[in-house]
Amino acid sequence: MRTVASLWSHRRGSKHRAPAKRASGPRRWLRLSLRGLLLLVSVCAFLSWYLRPQTLDPSYFPIGVGYRWVYQETAGSSLDDVVFEVIGTEKVGQAECFVVRRTIGDHQVKFYVEVADSGVLIHRVGDEFYRPAYRQFAFYSKLDDEWNWSGTIGGHPERYWCRNNGKQPISVPMGQWDAFWVNQESQTSDLGDTDFCLVKKVGVVRIKAKYPDRHDPPPRPNEKPHFDWQLKEFSRTPAESD
Repeated sequence: MRTVASLWSHRRGSKHRAPAKRASGPRRWLRLSLRGLLLLVSVCAFLSWYLRPQTLDPSYFPIGVGYRWVYQETAGSSLDDVVFEVIGTEKVGQAECFVVRRTIGDHQVKFYVEVADSGVLIHRVGDEFYRPAYRQFAFYSKLDDEWNWSGTIGGHPERYWCRNNGKQPISVPMGQWDAFWVNQESQTSDLGDTDFCLVKKVGVVRIKAKYPDRHDPPPRPNEKPHFDWQLKEFSRTPAESD
């Protein structure tokens, strides 16, 4: 009587099968070369991604209605806290802009800001229009990239030169980060430039200048015409908080 094992063996056939032959010679060399090439390509792709230049992408300028940034004046002046708050949206020409109200004491001014694919564009400040819109921050710019602007503000000629100075550590009342530093130089800024420090998912955490902007309130008596605003509070609408 056949056992189950013998029956199974009989059905499959009892012939001995020789083990598959391993590729040898040129075929084996070609197979190993292809594997090595695929490994090399994978390693190169990973290194290219890991070592890619860091860029100022849109996450460094989060914005939405209800966003609010409060800055502390740290330059030794007697200015009150500086508050930027997104109070709505409005079109300037064909551009959909966020309306950002800045409050310093009893002085208020509205900025009309568009976040476009190319960067952050200022279309209007108060009653003065920027012709064309001024790109203050260039998205996907990296260390040493530069961009310029020439046009009119409220009908008056103006020029700006901007530069991405890369990432540097920064400490402000709200915290410590590595921030992108963007330098802005104006043709009328004889007293120095303005530095903006931007942090991912927070935005501008510091604004430092050696001269007042044309839209700033005039300096108070015996006060230096410069400022250093450092972020101490940042809040968003509850629906958009992390």
